[in-house]
Amino acid sequence: SGKKLLQLKEGANSILYYSQDPSKNIEIVKPLSLEAHENSDGPKVFYFNVTNGNKANEKLYTNAVQPAISVKFLEPSIVTYAKLINKNTNLAINLGTNDLLELEKQMPVSQNLPDGEYRFELNAKNKNNIFMDTLFVAAIVVDTSKPQLSISPSKDEVIETASTVIRLAFSEESK
Repeated sequence: SGKKLLQLKEGANSILYYSQDPSKNIEIVKPLSLEAHENSDGPKVFYFNVTNGNKANEKLYTNAVQPAISVKFLEPSIVTYAKLINKNTNLAINLGTNDLLELEKQMPVSQNLPDGEYRFELNAKNKNNIFMDTLFVAAIVVDTSKPQLSISPSKDEVIETASTVIRLAFSEESK
């Protein structure tokens, strides 16, 4: 419970305020600008991918050393922050942003990425300057090595029983 202090109109608002010192002297009047919007949800990501991307176990895998990151929003949005962070070294790579309202944003990585896991972080705002509720975060794994598969029994092995167990062993995590 409480009392309504003021009512804001839809869109741009300006509030004038001042302070008073202990001797009751009024200080300089200062303006404060803010925006108010009804139904003020920020942008939402509905599609995310990277060059040659394959999703497995909540991670996006790619063999591209300079992948392009693609993000699609539910409404035209301006990407205000986009960064890739190497999980092992904490090296951060800032990705290009601009002031264009776009439904889809392509962000190429401008340098070769070493194999490893990266944390992708993104923030955006809509046409009303309302930011996403939380950062969009995703795991991207750059893996340029070719996986190996071992099968037993081997291809030249003779099996003399009616039933046998076939075992597949992968050199890397698989889905």
